[in-house]
Amino acid sequence: MIGLQPPQLEALREALETAEPRLSTREIDALLLAVRRQHEDPEEHDRSLISERLAWSPDERLHALQSFLAFVERARTSGEP
Repeated sequence: MIGLQPPQLEALREALETAEPRLSTREIDALLLAVRRQHEDPEEHDRSLISERLAWSPDERLHALQSFLAFVERARTSGEP
């Protein structure tokens, strides 16, 4: 698969900087790297995510699940009139 081209990456960088001005250059670079890797090899992302999650403690897993459920609830209620 052909990777993202420099103009696409630059447009994504600008969009991230606009949408999330609190992000540091280092954080944006990490996000761009993750997007590029996901685009080039979707299976690699899944493997690394699984490995990362398996290394978490039970408390970390519970916190991540609670955060995700709170996010879903906010998303569901924000669309209501």
